[in-house]
Amino acid sequence: MRLEKKKCSVELQIGMNEAATSDGVIRGVRNGSLYEFRGIKYGSAKRFEKAVRIPASGEIREAISYGAACPELSTPIPDIEYEDHPYYPIQSEDCLNLSIMTRSLDPDTKAPVIIFFSDLDYNRSDNLAHIRKEQQDPFIIGNAVTVSVNTRLNILGYLDLSEYGYIYKDSGNLGLSDRELAIEWIKENVVFFGGDPENIHIRISPKANPSVTVERSKEEALVMTRFLLEELELCNEKDPVSKLVSFSYDRLAEAGTNALIRAKTALGKALTFSPVKDEKICPGHPLAETTEGTLRGVKDENVFIFRGIRYAKSRRFHMPEAPEPWTGIKDALVYGPVSPEIETVNPDDNFTVPHVFYPQNENCQYLNIWTKSLSPKSRKPVLVWLHGGGFATGSGIEHFAYNGKSMCQKEDVVVVTLNHRLNLLGYLDLSAYGEEYKYSANVGTADIVEALRWIHRNIPSFGGDAANVTIFGQSGGGGKVAALLQTPSADGLFHKAVIQSGLARFPKPKADGKTIAEKILEKLNIQPAEIKKMESVPYHILAETVKEIDSRAGFAFGPVKDNDFYLGDAFEVGIRDHAKTIPVLVGNVLGEFSHNFVFSISETSPSGEAKNDWSEGKASAVIQKVFGPNTEKAVELQRKAYPGSPVQNVLFTDAMFRPATFDYLRLRAKTCRDNTYGYMFCKEMPPYKGILPWHNAEIPYVFGNAHFIEPSYIPGVTEKLEDLMCHAWCSFAGSGDPGWKSYDEKECTVMYFDNECKEKNSSPEEELVRFLEANPVKLTRILREEKPVMFGGGPWIRDH
Repeated sequence: MRLEKKKCSVELQIGMNEAATSDGVIRGVRNGSLYEFRGIKYGSAKRFEKAVRIPASGEIREAISYGAACPELSTPIPDIEYEDHPYYPIQSEDCLNLSIMTRSLDPDTKAPVIIFFSDLDYNRSDNLAHIRKEQQDPFIIGNAVTVSVNTRLNILGYLDLSEYGYIYKDSGNLGLSDRELAIEWIKENVVFFGGDPENIHIRISPKANPSVTVERSKEEALVMTRFLLEELELCNEKDPVSKLVSFSYDRLAEAGTNALIRAKTALGKALTFSPVKDEKICPGHPLAETTEGTLRGVKDENVFIFRGIRYAKSRRFHMPEAPEPWTGIKDALVYGPVSPEIETVNPDDNFTVPHVFYPQNENCQYLNIWTKSLSPKSRKPVLVWLHGGGFATGSGIEHFAYNGKSMCQKEDVVVVTLNHRLNLLGYLDLSAYGEEYKYSANVGTADIVEALRWIHRNIPSFGGDAANVTIFGQSGGGGKVAALLQTPSADGLFHKAVIQSGLARFPKPKADGKTIAEKILEKLNIQPAEIKKMESVPYHILAETVKEIDSRAGFAFGPVKDNDFYLGDAFEVGIRDHAKTIPVLVGNVLGEFSHNFVFSISETSPSGEAKNDWSEGKASAVIQKVFGPNTEKAVELQRKAYPGSPVQNVLFTDAMFRPATFDYLRLRAKTCRDNTYGYMFCKEMPPYKGILPWHNAEIPYVFGNAHFIEPSYIPGVTEKLEDLMCHAWCSFAGSGDPGWKSYDEKECTVMYFDNECKEKNSSPEEELVRFLEANPVKLTRILREEKPVMFGGGPWIRDH
């Protein structure tokens, strides 16, 4: 998505931006003169059955994040991405939702209504960037209310099971009946969004490959159904649908893909469930020479962008290798696929941390580059971003904030983001089963090392200095930075390191990688002597098996100390001699997980009173309730560490990440030379009249993208703070000095980013953090839906 600078602060407050629909009150956001209500549920349905309206609710429902789209047989990478982040929505069978844009909530406005159905060809969803662009276009020519609608697609929306009972008589056209249900909801409710229910226009333009027949006869549909049932060995079942409804979608998709191949042969033509591919030629794009061949990128203003560059290849559970060379010119116009995930979470906080969901494939070793020069003589500092999500989820393009264009423009540096293998693909410990799997528990980190090798070989062609590379990452990405400092094979491939909210002492998982490996073999009935079978088991089966072992086992994966590739956690084995020479910048945000859109204390919720509206009496009462006999100490330490801030902030201050950060600062101060710098991002963010910065909140400021992110933007403040932070990170990348004193055990200097940014002694804050660590505040999960929804996998690319 092309980022557009926010002209004003997005409003998200209790009692505002609300519409009273027939299903209950919903709350959206307002950006200037435009109201947006996203992810509104218009219906629900069981698999292969007709959808029904959802019951009315007496509670306010939030409509601030886009809803899920229907799962797809195969989500292709777009052929062209002139605009960064044409991201795909997360996928779920619970996908009957719509989004509304309007300029008025006055029922008397009576504006015309335009409905967009977001599927391209009855089989896959359009990407959200294109949907949003389409939805906003009418505002150029008029003040229409626009609605985008998600429906069921492919097998879920159009598999004809009418031969198996009256309840399934409409199964061959469920996607169309979903459209009818959505239109019914819109006609009934659009008046509350300033629309005229008697003036509705529907724009449907399904596109398919010209060789594919969109319309099917009844006979053709039944042939396709029969082939699918044969693929699933259900043809002799009296009631095959009872088993179809219990299969995972991935299993249905695999069978459906094979059924389409058979149908094409049997019927002599290709039918639907085929992705759209628009051939486009892009002459005149910038070229860059690499050791493998020539790449063609794009130019956006004064920035050259090269996306989806393959930096390695590999077999499952094996170490990565250099990619194959090619002849001619290869396009680097679109992002490469991202690592499959055991669980792709529908983020509760997708408003505060806008996500990009992208096609997944095991062959995910791709990187992206933003640069202002293609001359080897430029020798600009290089910043390599390692994404968050632990070692289990995420990607190099997962957040809107990861876009490297602003940082590149502001500071004239080269920015690189990358994908690598995650979870069991990157960290399953099979070392007990043979020498060839010796490093299987660390191949995800080895991918990053291979990316750094590619950068070392090729970054001069993109104007970068191979002798001045900084790795930086947040959360799991910060953990990856810490791991690379303890990885000898990465020595000489990077020269500075930034750890953002990446150090914490989490409870150890029930099962480690080696134990999980044993249990997987046991559940799949694979004997140790047959270990190579693990290389061909479909990923979704491995993922489902891991979830059966431990519902949170995905986060059990991470680098394993082997005294060879990875030497172990610095807290346990000490800092390596080489790592001591690397300048390190390390820090946190004030709230982390203690005050965001997912967790809070029970007294604060989306429908409750904002913390900054609390009276002095209420603040005192809640603090007393939480800390009991330690109340006076809590208040004293809070006021000493953060004078002038609301005293109730002590309830929302992080004590999960910050203690380990102070431990790391002290460890480096004792053992390293004068090259360690600390920071704290404590600027309060605007939603709900002010909340402490959440986990990830500093990333848009570091990348220079905060003025593009709705909940991060504060007029007159954001630009200055992001300029300062972006400059500090890039200054550190250039010279090893971010612009303030290094940390030592005497002065304990840390930079605090707030309304007033200043370096000061961090001892009062550390005293508060140690107190909170010893007296933890109990957090409550805030549910923003009727129940939390977890989706297996995401958009998927199948190998052909």
